[in-house]
This record gives sequence, structure tokens and C-alpha cells, in this order.
Amino acid sequence: MKFTPAQVAKTWNRVMESSPKEWAKLEARSGPFQDELTGFVLGFTYQLSDDAQELARDCMVACYEIYREHFPVIRKATDEQIMAHWQRCRARIADAEALTDAGAPLQQMYGGSPQPLLFEAVIDGLLPPDPDELDAEEAYALDDEEFWDVLAVLDTVIAVLDECAQTAPAP
Repeated sequence: MKFTPAQVAKTWNRVMESSPKEWAKLEARSGPFQDELTGFVLGFTYQLSDDAQELARDCMVACYEIYREHFPVIRKATDEQIMAHWQRCRARIADAEALTDAGAPLQQMYGGSPQPLLFEAVIDGLLPPDPDELDAEEAYALDDEEFWDVLAVLDTVIAVLDECAQTAPAP
């Protein structure tokens, strides 16, 4: 099953616009939901800037919630599964980086994801916001390397979650 634009937008916006209290609940249930995958995200972003780590966690939580809302059962990811997807996703994102550096549009990457619309939402979440729409405290910017690093991690999250959802036993 591929997510529809309405499914992605509704859940993504609900999560990203959560109050601090609601956000704390969402974040707290992330670890128990997918402990190995959460550990992967935290471990593979710990050396990045605070902004990059926060964006990775925020997008991870939004991805978790989208899957949680639209799939009745999602099996737990294994470390082996995560690392296999990481190898593929890292290579895919490195190829995409080279192509975009050569002038290809970023949108060409969407089709390589098992959930293109969710992947698009992740990219939009990582791109710097319009400075006119935010106050100084909300502004952030990832450097080019951090953008691609976080994108590869989140591409892995989507690929793993999709496999875990698509191969889970029926409820």
C-alpha cells in the first residue's frame, strides 16, 4: 500500500504541529515502537549538529506515526534488516546527491522510495524554511553534508518501516 497525499499531509501536519505535551508523548512511544530503528537513528546522527539531530528525530517520529495510523500491524525491525537497508539507501542517496550536484531536480529521488510521498515530506522537512515565515528561534539550516546524511538515515527509516509493515502477519 502506498500512502496517499491526504494521509501523509494529515498525519505529518498533526505530528509537526503537536503541542509540547503531545510531542513528548509521541516521542516517548517511539523507542518501544521500534527500538532497534530508533537506536539506529540516534546512533547514526549523534555526531551531527543539534539541529540535524533534532530534525532527524522529528521526521522519524512523524514517519512512525504515519505507519502506525495506516497499518494495523508492523513487526519490529531487526539490526540486520536495518543495516541491509542502510547500505542500499546510503548508496541511493549518494547517487542522488551526485545527480543533483550535476543539476538534476531533487524530485527525481521520490520514485526510488517505497513511499514516495512520505519521502517528499521528509525532504521538505529537512530543507530550510522560508526565513520570512519563522522567528529567529525557529530558524535552522543544515549544511549540505548534514542534509544528505540525515536524508540517508531517514530513507532507511522509511524503507525499513515499509518492509516491516508490508510483511507483518495479518491481525
